[in-house]
Amino acid sequence: AGADKKPAKPRQTAAPKSVIVTDQVEQPGAYKTPDGYPDLNKPLTAANAQMTNTDAKSLEDKLAILATQRKSGQISEKEYNRRVEEFRKMGQTQ
Repeated sequence: AGADKKPAKPRQTAAPKSVIVTDQVEQPGAYKTPDGYPDLNKPLTAANAQMTNTDAKSLEDKLAILATQRKSGQISEKEYNRRVEEFRKMGQTQ
């Protein structure tokens, strides 16, 4: 009789909050409660501006074209690596 029971479904929890990008600079310790523990009730903020989906898609397209050029022999391995490094730096500053 006990074998007929289905296992209980795991309890669902809320998805984590997204990171919010603002121009406002947070003070050190702004996310700590008076007793020193982290305050997880405030929304997280990004340290700098994040790359938009459009920027990411554009960069992805450029890298795909670059890979095709390398594979077909239109550019050398050295030139490919140089351009990839440029794109990586550009992606870090977006």
